[in-house]
Amino acid sequence: MASDFIDSESVMRDENDFDIIIVGAGLTGLTCAYNILKRKPGLDVLIIEANDEIGGRIRPKDCSDTFHANFLQKHITELVKTLHIGIGHAEDTEDKKRILYRKGGPLHKMPRFYGAEVHNFLQTIEETSLDPRFTTYVEHEDAKQLAETSVGQLLRMIVLFPYARSLCRAFLSSMCASRNLDDISALWFIAMLNGASGLLNRLKITIGDRNRYFIQGGVSKVAQELLKRILMERGKIKYVQSVNKIIFNEDRAYVFSEKIRLRCEFVVVAVPPPMHNDIVIQTPSEYSLNTEIKYSPGENVFFNIIYKTPPWSSNYTGDIFTTWDCNSNLNIAYNATHSGSRKFVLGGFLAESNTTHTQKKGLFDTLDECFKSTEAMNYMTYKERNGSSIEARDSSPMSVMKPASLNNHVNYMGVPIGRIFFASSEYAVNWPGTIDGAIEAGEVTAYSILSIVRPQVLTFHELSTITSTSRKRKLRVPFKICAIQYLGLVLHIAVFLSFLKNAYDDV
Repeated sequence: MASDFIDSESVMRDENDFDIIIVGAGLTGLTCAYNILKRKPGLDVLIIEANDEIGGRIRPKDCSDTFHANFLQKHITELVKTLHIGIGHAEDTEDKKRILYRKGGPLHKMPRFYGAEVHNFLQTIEETSLDPRFTTYVEHEDAKQLAETSVGQLLRMIVLFPYARSLCRAFLSSMCASRNLDDISALWFIAMLNGASGLLNRLKITIGDRNRYFIQGGVSKVAQELLKRILMERGKIKYVQSVNKIIFNEDRAYVFSEKIRLRCEFVVVAVPPPMHNDIVIQTPSEYSLNTEIKYSPGENVFFNIIYKTPPWSSNYTGDIFTTWDCNSNLNIAYNATHSGSRKFVLGGFLAESNTTHTQKKGLFDTLDECFKSTEAMNYMTYKERNGSSIEARDSSPMSVMKPASLNNHVNYMGVPIGRIFFASSEYAVNWPGTIDGAIEAGEVTAYSILSIVRPQVLTFHELSTITSTSRKRKLRVPFKICAIQYLGLVLHIAVFLSFLKNAYDDV
């Protein structure tokens, strides 16, 4: 039993005892804490962060204003409105050219025959990803085969000509932060697109459209505002504490780092899936934890460049895609200029740091070639999001699932394993792997915890959200927890029916 490993005498009952401990102060962890505490449930909540600042994958502050959101994404849009944070619209790029950079240089006009094959492939993926059976990981009749098939294999099965494949790879790679499509599960990819309402909507988020907007002060402003409100509600946070072990039994959960030992009712592991492996989790024998979840971080290095005068002409949006076989270090670049701004910003992702000397064409040479310019080096500031090993792992915009058995395609969002909840942007139902997905994961996890310990503080809609999420994920929920969740749901229905009866009697 896990309790055999617990040195209860070393865990102080007062100072180190909490109701909920959240591991990770990224957007998911902060959103979870905020949604618990703002309802004033009388719970002690502690956030533990391994770094010396909050934000997770949206650090540092001077790069976060390059990240963008879309009005199609309801969770981030609603949160920004609730926190009273201003937004800036994207520069109008209607009727301007996007550039596809392939082996040999920029492609200005796609050959008609290859264009038809590319269109057919993208349309096939679009129609497949909109199949409602892919809302879950297990219900589709082809799920088992797709789980073990890579996106690269799927592409080779559908697209015959290598030239057309390389063009398709450019679009697919841009959506999952990895050039190696053979290392990405086709089932996971299609389920991700399903959560974004299809491939075309996901592309709109990636490259931007008229619905794109930027958050004033950057996405880090959202994190700062969340922390401010968490502290106002007497939540607590500890920095530079790397959790290395979690144990739970029937009574409590225990959280360990090299410096502290804590205990609580529930633990939320709010870090990306690949980082779960850094934490040893010991559970009682009756609980099954799948430790073989095969996620890997994306391979990109984030960058942003600020110009006084843009190197791209008025004919171009500033957006560039690259194919997998090109000789450039650039993966994707996008125009991050806010409307009305006096500075011009280009953001995007590189295959590796631009300071690394390889045979690949450097970022600025690629930009000059694409924009038919010699001005790319004339920037005001250039920044890369890459540093120590921890920061490099945190900098990836999302993690991807490798091809594996269907049993490995497990999504734990909103469903506890004993006293542990797992929350991450990759687990979101809508827009997984994005800022919006991170906020959704935090909200659903907060609702799930409150449905167990304080169901009376939740609305009928919030209780319905977590029960529908549990059904979609097809995971076994412990009977006691299920009973409490549905008891809260029944209570809200009873109150609502009583209200209707009283209103009818008054009439």
